[in-house]
Amino acid sequence: LKAVHVVPGVTAREMCSYFWDVRYRMDWEFTIDQAPTVLEVCGDDTVVLYQVYKRVWPTTQRDSVFWSHIRQVSTRFPPGQSKDNSTSSVDGTRTHHRSLSVDSWSRPEERTVHPVGLDLVSRLPALLGQTGAHGSDDVDGVLDSWMVVNMSTDYLADKVPPSTSPTIRLGLDVILYCQTVLAPVADKTSTRNLFSRDRLRTRLVYIANINPGGWVPAAGLRTLARREYPRFLKRFSAYVQEQTRDKRPMF
Repeated sequence: LKAVHVVPGVTAREMCSYFWDVRYRMDWEFTIDQAPTVLEVCGDDTVVLYQVYKRVWPTTQRDSVFWSHIRQVSTRFPPGQSKDNSTSSVDGTRTHHRSLSVDSWSRPEERTVHPVGLDLVSRLPALLGQTGAHGSDDVDGVLDSWMVVNMSTDYLADKVPPSTSPTIRLGLDVILYCQTVLAPVADKTSTRNLFSRDRLRTRLVYIANINPGGWVPAAGLRTLARREYPRFLKRFSAYVQEQTRDKRPMF
């Protein structure tokens, strides 16, 4: 299932950074019992995580092992330069700035879930309703685009800390794709506050395929997702807006 949403006053990079960075997970993710365990840091843009979810009675508790990757998909800024001349992350202590083409993306071994293929990733700008030539997002108003991909994997599954209670390993396949959009100004001769937050919007697509493991009715799972996806996006968007309200926009 997928959901489309618009968030005023934030950038695509800010949305993706708070979604990807494990340090902020407990601030907005209410389905987990504790902060995820980082099994391996594969680089500035990729980590392998172990995550335990809150138990919903009377079902067995779920956990997951997945790799999480963040990247800049496109930008209209000069190469190597953002609008604030900064490549720092949300708090300035980490760099998330490896920009690779979608076609070069390869992923580690994953569990048995319905994968989101590269053909779907290449169509993500079209899901937001406005694309340029050949399906790109190089259109007026779109400054850049970022994405986070989370995919289940068996890699490092043997490193998972032992659990004191029974768990079932779920499979997940998640994409958060965001575009920064700059609203037009009435006075085109003025350059003051060109990138002020009141002119910024983030358009996003959230796609998630979850295999909960065990036996769960598919119809019930779809109904739950349709109800919870919008709630999650509103809650997470409000969190990012609050965290970035008094900060310079990060591109």
